[in-house]
Amino acid sequence: ALLLTSTEGARNLAAMVGVDGLALLSGLPVFASHARIAAQCRELGLGLVIETDAGDEGLLRALVQHFG
Repeated sequence: ALLLTSTEGARNLAAMVGVDGLALLSGLPVFASHARIAAQCRELGLGLVIETDAGDEGLLRALVQHFG
């Protein structure tokens, strides 16, 4: 799973791994802590994007719900 907390982080990840890396990551769940971040992740081609509530608590709650 990936946890992304900024659009800049999502863009930096894409720049670091390139198109082939993004294709490999597209099968992983991506937890995004804001609607803008989730939209950026989808725009970059990341697959299963899960928008969470803001902050650490929101991310943690979404992780627990997803992975049990």
